Amino acid sequence: MACNTGMTHSALYFPAFVLVIGLFSCSTNVDSTVKQMTTDHLQAKPLSENTLRDINLADSVRYLMDISAAKDTFQYTAYYNADRPYRLLYFKAGNLFTSGARHAVALYSSSDTIIVCELYSLINGQWTSTGSNIAMHIYAFSPAFFNVWLDDYNFDGYKDLKIDFYQSMGEAYTYGYILTFNQPGNTLILHPGTIEIPDLDIDAKSKTLISTVYSNPHTDPEKFKEVSKYSWKNGTLRLLSKQQYRLQ
Repeated sequence: MACNTGMTHSALYFPAFVLVIGLFSCSTNVDSTVKQMTTDHLQAKPLSENTLRDINLADSVRYLMDISAAKDTFQYTAYYNADRPYRLLYFKAGNLFTSGARHAVALYSSSDTIIVCELYSLINGQWTSTGSNIAMHIYAFSPAFFNVWLDDYNFDGYKDLKIDFYQSMGEAYTYGYILTFNQPGNTLILHPGTIEIPDLDIDAKSKTLISTVYSNPHTDPEKFKEVSKYSWKNGTLRLLSKQQYRLQ
């Protein structure tokens, strides 16, 4: 299994002792007052004298839902302090999975090995839980590497989530979970085995997912790359083929 020891150009890197807050929207401007309201709410006083490390996540998610309901898109990311560096709160809202409906995703760490994903749907101007609450097990988490991707990973016409949590040593491989969006059920479906497959990329033409890894030039006498292709069958990602190519 990969470990958190580095970062690629696509990673979000923040020192563990620094609180990082990202707040974005489009069509509806976010002015400095709103930013300050968000910052103040998630810090000490507004949450019953709680400090940031003792943050009430339920209250914080509700607050983010309140200020995001009227915005086309909204994103917020906060990492906690050095005492509990694994703690994370990530919230994103908008037309995440389809242009015909608005959803919000909340990700937060309930422990150093569990990340919870909650899905909400906008109904009559209010965010309503879809009941799709998923606990993802990780071996360790550090905010040094964390990324969320939205793309159609199962080729059904709707976007899905890929959440990267790990990066390997040596060659920069990323590892994460894929959660596919089930449009009829308005839910997210976790595919646990996907975290074991590094650097999953989409090949839309063949409707496959491609994983490419390289030999370690410091330990292997022959340099090669290995390309594995995967396809979906009955909701599970299955290995189709694996080929190894020698490099000069």
